[in-house]
Amino acid sequence: MKSFPAIFLALLPKFLSAPLKFPVYLALSYDEEIGCLGAPHLIRALKTLRLKPKLVIIGEPTEMKVINRHKSVFRYRTTVTGIESHSAHPDKGVNAIFFASDIIHFLHQQAQTLSSTVIRGAVFDPPYCTLHIGTIAGGTASNIVPKSCSFDWEVRSLPDTDIKTLILDPLKQFISRNVDPLMHSFSQSPKVSTESLVEVPGLQPQSNKQLENLLGELTGSNSDPEAISFGTEGGLFQKENFATLICGPGSILQAHKPNEYIELSQLKACEQFMERLLVHLT
Repeated sequence: MKSFPAIFLALLPKFLSAPLKFPVYLALSYDEEIGCLGAPHLIRALKTLRLKPKLVIIGEPTEMKVINRHKSVFRYRTTVTGIESHSAHPDKGVNAIFFASDIIHFLHQQAQTLSSTVIRGAVFDPPYCTLHIGTIAGGTASNIVPKSCSFDWEVRSLPDTDIKTLILDPLKQFISRNVDPLMHSFSQSPKVSTESLVEVPGLQPQSNKQLENLLGELTGSNSDPEAISFGTEGGLFQKENFATLICGPGSILQAHKPNEYIELSQLKACEQFMERLLVHLT
C-alpha cells in the first residue's frame, strides 16, 4: 500500500503546477493493519474541516483493478478463567485450557459450516464467510492446572451479514449450555468472557456508477469492478457517506510474508493512473 502515496508524492510537483479544476488531497492514516485505528480520526478531521471529496480512493494492493466491495472484519478475544491447583490434584481446580479447547472446537465446527455454505451470487474468493483462530495463550507450568486461557479469533463476513446472528449468538448459547454448567459444578467463580477487538465494516457497491466508470477509465480498463476478501479502511469511509473505491498497485498475495514485493509493472501502471487523473482534473 505504501507505493500508492509514494507515487503520488513523486508526481506532486506536476499536480501543484497544474491548473486543477478540483483539489486533490493525500491523506495518510495509521495502524491500519491492527484494526484501521487511524481512519476514524481522519474521517473526523475531514468533517471538522468540512471537506467532502467526490471520491475517496484507498490505495490498497488490488493490481490496479477497481474494487467496489470487500468483506467485513471482526476480531474477538475470548478468555476462560478457571481455578489453579497442583496437577497432582486436578479435581481441586478448573482447567481453563480444557474449556477453552471446547470453545475452540465449537468455533472450528462453525468455520466448517461456513465454508460449506457457499452464498449464491457472492463474488468473493472464497465465496463464503470465514472464521479462524489466530493466537492462543494459557497456563503457567506443566504441573499447574491452568487458571487462564485466552485466544484471539476473527470472522470475515459478507458486508451485509449480521455477525450477532451468524456467530455471536450461537457461541453464547454453546457456552451457556455446554461450558458454564461444567465449570460451575465445581465453583461459581470460573467464567468465560468475549471482548470485541476490531470491527471493520465491509464495502458495498456505490449507487453512483459514474465514479466506478471514471476510475475504470483512469486505470485503462473496461472491466467491471471486482471484490476482495481482505478488509480496508474503505468501509469506514463509506459508512460515513464518503463515496469510496479501492485501487492500488501490487497484489495481496505478496503481502504478510517474508520478502514482500511489488512488480515494477505495477508501479508503472499506478504512475499512468496518476497521469490520467491529472489530465482529467485539468
